[in-house]
Amino acid sequence: MADEEIDKTTCGDLKFHLTEKQENLEQKQIFLKNFDDGAGEDLYTSITISLSEALTGFEKFLTKTFDDRLLTLSVKPGRVVRPGDTIKIANEGWPILDNPHGRCGDLYVFVHIEFPPDNWFNEKSELLAIKTNLPSSSSCASHATVNTEDDSNLTNNETISNFRIIHTDDLPEGIRPFKPEAQDSAYQKARSSYCCIQ
Repeated sequence: MADEEIDKTTCGDLKFHLTEKQENLEQKQIFLKNFDDGAGEDLYTSITISLSEALTGFEKFLTKTFDDRLLTLSVKPGRVVRPGDTIKIANEGWPILDNPHGRCGDLYVFVHIEFPPDNWFNEKSELLAIKTNLPSSSSCASHATVNTEDDSNLTNNETISNFRIIHTDDLPEGIRPFKPEAQDSAYQKARSSYCCIQ
C-alpha cells in the first residue's frame, strides 16, 4: 500500500522493481528450497571434483555467504568421497526465523565425481602403479580457485572441516541432487519459487 491521505478511503499500490545482483563467486549455485516443499531452511549446492581429489582429498571454494564469509570445504587425505555421497554442513543454511539461539538450517553439498576418459594413461606402468597402490575390492589436492578481486576483506574466510558424508538415499525429503550440466537451466526455472543467496 502507498501512503494514505486523510479522508481518503482508497490507496494506491507501491511497486518495486528488483534487479538481481551479479556476483563473481557463483552464489547462484546455492538455492533456498521453497518453504512449502518441506526442506525449510536447508540450502543445497553442488561441486564437481576429480577422481584423484575424491581419493586423496581436496580443498574447494563453496560460496560467499549472506553474512560475508567465504566458505571453503576441506576434505583431508585419507577421507574418501564416493559416488552418491552428499556432504552435510550443519548450521550453514538459511537462518531460522524467531530462533533465539541464531540457529540456521543445514547446507547440503552434492558431490559429482569426474572420472578420466578412456585410455587416459600414457604408459601401462601408470595403470600398474595405481593398481598396486590402491586397495583391492576384496580388502574393502588440488585447490579450486575463486575470484576474490571484489572482496576488500579477505581475512573473513572460513575452511570447513567438520562435516558428515551421507548417501543420497539418506537425504531428507525434498532434497535431491541435481546434475551440474542442468544447473544453469535449473537456476532459471527455480527463480520464481527459490531464493538465491546474495
